[in-house]
Amino acid sequence: MIQVRIPAVLLAAGLLGAAEPFPADPLQLKAPIAPAAAQAFLASVQRPGFLTLREIGRSAGGRPITLVHLNRGGSKARFRVLLVAQQHGNETSGKDALLYLVRRLARQPELLPVGVDLW
Repeated sequence: MIQVRIPAVLLAAGLLGAAEPFPADPLQLKAPIAPAAAQAFLASVQRPGFLTLREIGRSAGGRPITLVHLNRGGSKARFRVLLVAQQHGNETSGKDALLYLVRRLARQPELLPVGVDLW
């Protein structure tokens, strides 16, 4: 599990808990989700045994590269799915789309089939 330092500005703005750093409707997203907001959001939805985070490296700019793992079936997963986003710093739409997917699965874990490891 990674430790995430949450900037005071995010805490003061209420971006954790009920409020999130991006709108409910993806079509209302006006700008890419900032790296600090994405990290804070991911830290807020971690659930041991279902949704875990691990820092696997650092970007050239020193930001954490986070591996998100979702799994409902324990170690008996029959299928492993790897989704990669924002491998280049200026390609933010994939990262934003995956954050929406993570939020949906965090709210409705039953949508992730048992036996699927989603990385």
